[in-house]
Amino acid sequence: MITRRPDLDVPARTVRPVWAFLFVLLALLAGCQSAPTLTPRDVLTPDEYAEDLDVVQATLQEVHIGAWPDKAAQEDVLERLRRLKQQQFWLSRPLELYRHLAPVVSSLNEVHTRLEIPETALPQTMVTGQAFPLALVMEKNRTLVAADLSGQAFVPVGSEVMAINGVPMARIRASLLPYVSAETESGRRRLLQVRFGRLLSEAMGMQPPYTITWRLGYGLQTVKMDAIESRQGSAVGQISDGDPWTSWRLDDGSVVLGVHHFDARPEAFRQFCRTFFSQLAKHPPPRLVLDLRYNPGGLSDNIMTLLSHLTDEPLSWAQTIEIRNSQPFRSWFQSVAERKREQLLGRYLRWIPLEYLEDWPWKLLLARDGEVTRLSLGKWERADEGVKAYDGPLAVLVNGYCFSGCAYLVDELQHSGRAVVVGESPGSQAGIQLGLPVRVTLPNSGLILQVPAARIIKQARRYPIAPDVEVERTGEDLANQRDPELAAALDILDSLAR
Repeated sequence: MITRRPDLDVPARTVRPVWAFLFVLLALLAGCQSAPTLTPRDVLTPDEYAEDLDVVQATLQEVHIGAWPDKAAQEDVLERLRRLKQQQFWLSRPLELYRHLAPVVSSLNEVHTRLEIPETALPQTMVTGQAFPLALVMEKNRTLVAADLSGQAFVPVGSEVMAINGVPMARIRASLLPYVSAETESGRRRLLQVRFGRLLSEAMGMQPPYTITWRLGYGLQTVKMDAIESRQGSAVGQISDGDPWTSWRLDDGSVVLGVHHFDARPEAFRQFCRTFFSQLAKHPPPRLVLDLRYNPGGLSDNIMTLLSHLTDEPLSWAQTIEIRNSQPFRSWFQSVAERKREQLLGRYLRWIPLEYLEDWPWKLLLARDGEVTRLSLGKWERADEGVKAYDGPLAVLVNGYCFSGCAYLVDELQHSGRAVVVGESPGSQAGIQLGLPVRVTLPNSGLILQVPAARIIKQARRYPIAPDVEVERTGEDLANQRDPELAAALDILDSLAR
């Protein structure tokens, strides 16, 4: 039986300022520009509705680094925007605009490209601050219960949800999938899983109490459940507070390292990796399993730090990065420069012109709207020169909620032959990725449109990442607290060692 037992110490966090352009830029590729705070209107006139649609179209065409995967996609999105504008003859609420527009934006199938509705734009009649009472796991054809969060155990773990408020679960999933955007089927499914409770309310208008129809075996059962207080971690895969890493030893001495995201402060993450892999070298495990399930990506500096401890091969993040200039990007970039200048020079020297700071690529700030700036990236320096990388058997656990830099790391370890990959395809493809999302607030509705301003090029084309061993979780696995991906990873490492 596989059991978890904390075994390796997690080092304390330390922080120190870093000033190097490529580090700053790449480290912020997963960061977002803070959208301006606007008070959304309760009701939109047709002209205001049309103005917000015009802002969306302009942002996709002038700010997005590559909104259109092909000409057909461009024509489809522009035609859908045109029809929305023509069909609006009456007053509408921001929520209505969101329900019409979000599927159009998500149809571009890029995880950094999405439309969000802030709670301030929701009608007062909608319940906020509450969450769906079940944690769900969405497999290909079934929606399974991972936990009953009500504390009443109304619905057993491992059961299958068949309907909510009388609507079949298959229809609910089909209705909500257009509101999430990812590059793979598994990515869209896991995104829906994590955002399910909120989308159920925003996109379909379902409010508590919920009538849940479920089955465990053949018989159908129905129960009415209230919402629960919203809190971090209420959805399977939702990031919770605390350290972004966990580690434990299994009964046979194998070690599992779980990394939940790569957004920790780089110095703290370097210190953790330094301590973790030093301990690993003193007591080498028979196998190491890297768990990247539900890891949305994050800072490239942290991803490369971890990679440097898993291989002695030369490190390279990408060949080229392309950045499209625009007013939203310059506003974000200027704020970053100002913060870094103060971090470097201190509050009393912040009057020094930015151009006096060396290594800053001023062509980014001086480029015209629409101009694409190309930066060549060289080899990545190792975080701990002289520290030998772990060279023992390695497996990586991954699912569809693995995006951006997380998918890059999986692809690098798989294609180099360094690790066997177990689970399902990540939500992002490899080869060419988009990043550095900036956020634009629509002037009337208050909806927030996020689009990527950068293209990171490692190969000449994009390609999907397929696991070496595909594993799907069952209701029996959940009910019996089995981890089939971890079990499969250990089995295949055993077979390769024979």
